[in-house]
Amino acid sequence: MNRLSKEILETDTAVGRRVRDLRMAANKPKADVAAHSQMSLADYAMSERGERRFRAIELFGIAKCLDVRMKDIMSGI
Repeated sequence: MNRLSKEILETDTAVGRRVRDLRMAANKPKADVAAHSQMSLADYAMSERGERRFRAIELFGIAKCLDVRMKDIMSGI
């Protein structure tokens, strides 16, 4: 794996971890956040684990569902 691929994978994992932390703090189940973001539960779960990249439109839906701003999701990444 080259350096760029490794950095992308690390970023995807960090974003997924941040979304999971925010979701848990909001006490929302994965299924609710996935539905609000128009994602399948499987895709949402994979993205939260860093196995699939969240799309920008999905992150906007997640932010709205969790009542946070996009910058709250991306902070510390």
